[in-house]
Amino acid sequence: MIYRIQPFSEIKNLGKAYNDHIKLLPSGSWICIQDYDTCFLDYQFYINMLVYIKIFPNQGIFTCLTNRTGCIEQRYNGEIYENPDMNHWEEVSINIHSKATSLKDINKEISGFCMLFNKNVWESAGGFLEREGRCLGIDNNFCWIVLEKGYKIGLMENVFCFHYYRLKKGIADKTHLK
Repeated sequence: MIYRIQPFSEIKNLGKAYNDHIKLLPSGSWICIQDYDTCFLDYQFYINMLVYIKIFPNQGIFTCLTNRTGCIEQRYNGEIYENPDMNHWEEVSINIHSKATSLKDINKEISGFCMLFNKNVWESAGGFLEREGRCLGIDNNFCWIVLEKGYKIGLMENVFCFHYYRLKKGIADKTHLK
């Protein structure tokens, strides 16, 4: 089982919101944290994630491909796309999800729009950084600690998640996160 969570904090303490949710989950749980502006577009993503967990049970963090993000390694075809057509992205998603299981090592900080990890990894890292008014960099900080603990970060090359990611105001706009 994978617990999918999308925590929210009125005081923009995203790390605390993550930690408060994760504390409630059973030991050894697999957790998928997603941003609110993301969605999986077909059912196969879940099946593919379970396969990765089975093959790579000691992985630190898994992430996936997307249409829009700051981290080039997570971008579908290495590009940022302006196309908001969900039908188009559903077709892309189905195509990607039909490919063979392949994990690409990233081993640097990633964009946290979709991170899959075991609760044991979270515990080893000491949880997410908690600071009121802080949304930016929480994902990066967690990645650095996970890497320092000797875990790996990898891209699930046959999992796709649609990410709206500031499509209306532009990728550089971060006012909602400050």
